Amino acid sequence: MRVVVAVGILALVVVVACGQDMKQQPNGGGAQKDNFEPSGFVFQQHSLKKPYFSKGMTMAFWDFIGNAVVTDDYIRLTPDRQSKRGAIWNTRPLTMKDWEVTVQFKVHGQGQTLFGDGFAFWFTQHRNSLGQVFGSRDKFSGLGIFFDTYNNQKAYRNGAYISGMVNDGTIEYDHDQDGTHQEIASCQENFRNVDHDTYFRVSYVDRTLRLLVDFDNKGVWKTCFFVGDIFLPRGLHIGMSAATGDLADNHDIISVWTAVPAALSNEDKAFAEKWTIEDKASGKEIPSLSEEVQKPFAARMAEKRDHVGEQRKQTKFNINNLKKLRHQAGDVDVNSTAFDGSWILYIAIIVIVVAGIGGIVYKTQVLDKKSAKRFEF
Repeated sequence: MRVVVAVGILALVVVVACGQDMKQQPNGGGAQKDNFEPSGFVFQQHSLKKPYFSKGMTMAFWDFIGNAVVTDDYIRLTPDRQSKRGAIWNTRPLTMKDWEVTVQFKVHGQGQTLFGDGFAFWFTQHRNSLGQVFGSRDKFSGLGIFFDTYNNQKAYRNGAYISGMVNDGTIEYDHDQDGTHQEIASCQENFRNVDHDTYFRVSYVDRTLRLLVDFDNKGVWKTCFFVGDIFLPRGLHIGMSAATGDLADNHDIISVWTAVPAALSNEDKAFAEKWTIEDKASGKEIPSLSEEVQKPFAARMAEKRDHVGEQRKQTKFNINNLKKLRHQAGDVDVNSTAFDGSWILYIAIIVIVVAGIGGIVYKTQVLDKKSAKRFEF
């Protein structure tokens, strides 16, 4: 009897221990999966997961517009086709002062050296408005984070250019320079055409903005940028949009999780305080943490940089521009004469056209008149 009781107690201890271990490791995984779990309480009205449709052809708390298509496994903002724009927008304003948004996505397509344009994460006043900035409106009021896959500069060849921009609704996005002199911070990472899950997380805590990414399937967050003195009002909307132009890609959103963020570490707090001290010393007016801001702004923007490449939204595929695009892709030397042979063909066509017109004129004005005189009575 004592043996049975002892065995029963031992079994109970094992069950309790296993239960505690399962709570510490949700979803049946270890640290690799835990890293992508939201930091705190999840706001379902601001999150998106499969199955996307709740009733009929509607998504609860989300709109999809433009060329966006909802499937069973993903929401495709744009297909791998030219001149497409699409977006999804949360219908409820996000009223929390601090928040984090974790997004699982996938960008892929047939292009090997030329592709684009990319997609954007938004936290802005206006929603459901298509436009020229990665598929959404220009002069936005709020935060935009751009995942730019188009190779405008040789420096971008190591991956996509990811940058953040805070706009009060008065700044027009500079397509020619891809916003490089309007950004608050940036990094370069490769996430296109990979065969594993890709994630990013945007955290806004105590007037700091952090962008974390995991594009290499290591299950560990990597900091793209962390900046201080970013001022975003409450009540803006979360959205994602994408665009294609002369070049194209599939831009897919798989899930969105909006949650209470983790508190800043002591190291992060020290960094933020130092940032604020420097900004105040430079004469900038920095509101306190207790103040509610009504207008989005950032205390710092990147200094203007030189930019190499054609204007993305205004590229015309004549010979010179196509030559430059192929040079950016590493296919030809920009000074190569690979296209010079085309001019011979153009000259030949012009000669044929001119000769044809001359022949018609000669026939109608000379031969026909001679023939008419021959039969005059």
